[in-house]
Amino acid sequence: MPYDGLALAAVRGELAPLLIGGRIERVQQPERLAIIVQVRNHGRKFRLLITADAQAARMHLTENAFTNPLALPVFCSVLRKHLEGGRIMGLEQLGYERIARLVVEGRNEIGILGHRVLVAEFMGKHSNIILLDGANELILDGIKRYTHAVSRHREVLPGIPYLAPPNDKLGPAQLDMDEFIAEISGQPMDSKLHEALQKRLEGLSLPVAREIVHRSDLPLDTRVEFCGHYELRRTWETLQGVLQEVSANYCQAGIFYNKVGRPVDFAPIDLSHLSYAHRDTGTPNEIADRFYVRRVEQDRLETARHNVRSVIVRSRKKLERKLHNAESTLQDASKADLYRVYGALLTANLYRLNEAVDRIELEDFYTGEPVTIELDLRLTPALNAQAYFKRYHKQKKAVARAEQEAEILTAELRYLDELETAIEIAESLSDLAEIRAEMVAEGYLRETVQKGRRVAEAASEPRQFTAPNGQIVLVGRNNRQNDIVTFRLAGETDIWLHARGVPGAHVILRTGGQPPEDTALEFAAGVAASFSKSRQADKVAVDYTLRRFVKKPKGAKPGFVIYSNEKTVQVAPISP
Repeated sequence: MPYDGLALAAVRGELAPLLIGGRIERVQQPERLAIIVQVRNHGRKFRLLITADAQAARMHLTENAFTNPLALPVFCSVLRKHLEGGRIMGLEQLGYERIARLVVEGRNEIGILGHRVLVAEFMGKHSNIILLDGANELILDGIKRYTHAVSRHREVLPGIPYLAPPNDKLGPAQLDMDEFIAEISGQPMDSKLHEALQKRLEGLSLPVAREIVHRSDLPLDTRVEFCGHYELRRTWETLQGVLQEVSANYCQAGIFYNKVGRPVDFAPIDLSHLSYAHRDTGTPNEIADRFYVRRVEQDRLETARHNVRSVIVRSRKKLERKLHNAESTLQDASKADLYRVYGALLTANLYRLNEAVDRIELEDFYTGEPVTIELDLRLTPALNAQAYFKRYHKQKKAVARAEQEAEILTAELRYLDELETAIEIAESLSDLAEIRAEMVAEGYLRETVQKGRRVAEAASEPRQFTAPNGQIVLVGRNNRQNDIVTFRLAGETDIWLHARGVPGAHVILRTGGQPPEDTALEFAAGVAASFSKSRQADKVAVDYTLRRFVKKPKGAKPGFVIYSNEKTVQVAPISP
């Protein structure tokens, strides 16, 4: 969800009593479009993050550490000159626009008291952070400078008057019910109600607009043409309730996760119309900070996942081409026997081959059927027979090589399936780093080198869960971890589990030498199903056996095992 005006209002409502009256101790610019304003107030230190990044423009308190660049950015030096040592006198938001104004009082170089205004605009790719001279609203500097060549509406350059971004939306708090009904009724009849709300009113993102429709007891896909006075009056009343919830600072902000635990939305209010698996709650600043940290981590994880997966895809295509060639050779295996038959027939009929002919028809003494054999006029009949025998032996060797190659290629493709599944279930950058290291060792990637040195990666640990009866369940999420949980951490009498016939994690149920309880076994099998290629299926077949029946063949690739004495259970994947 975008950082809308309602989210800004909730964050500002929480920030105002914490920051107003506080003194700015330090300003940092850890990223090109982000600043940290350190404020001391009420005996505490607060770190205010403001960023104009197009994908994550926002403002909130943060507890996260950022690394400052080696060279001080120009904009940061301007902020330090005008803001450090100043006292925050106000934190403003005009209506529900996505613009915040931090008013700071301080003294200039010659000791004259004055005001500076730090304007933060959160508008997607048009986001900006601009420092103004409070006396005349002249721009001192902006984190993004641009001229009319970039924007026809305004310029952001030092020394020119500040002009706010254009806004054609209406303030929802200033509309009475009749004005609201008239405005929404005037929207295109085929547009959905939540889209009309978002289009015409300040502060509403589409998820929040959908929530207002939902709280009004209307279907989410309600169109304007089906809204009469009654429906629009309910919508206006719900809207006022949401605004009151935010302005009174009793809103419950939340992060919403999908079924696999990835954060997909956050809002300053409860989005009761969403059916996601679970949610986190907290204050608006806590939730905003937590959501964007996790989203940044998730974006980095997805980027790294895509990069590693692309190597797998390229490698798979090469292997599949080689396998196709090998299989084509195997399909020609019947020709080898045919060449042998031709050689034998020519040898048995040499006495009949007195004339120089380019072909001859002989009776196949295996089938009794006539066979036409082509001859090389440059060779004698005996040499023609020998040539067919040579082709026979050459083809047989080619078939033997193709059979061996096809077996190796098929095993390697299975290994790539295992790697691809490990990439999909990786939960952190360290998980992916281990997979990359394995791919380097197996020759799929070049080793990462920086300034002549190998880049060390922190090893991740196998996941650990607790079954309902208290027994420990260990999960290897890549081949290194699979070998560790199976052959180093598991006891001989522990239970080893794996999704049947598909790539997946090695799972160990620690039993302490006792027979496994049904609830623990079902739980461990559900975990094995969820950490497998079939994790999206309703039911997954999972094999289980004692750890002592699991063996690793000599020379096998990482994570590859064979097992026996297994039993199979059908279970639904679970998210522990």
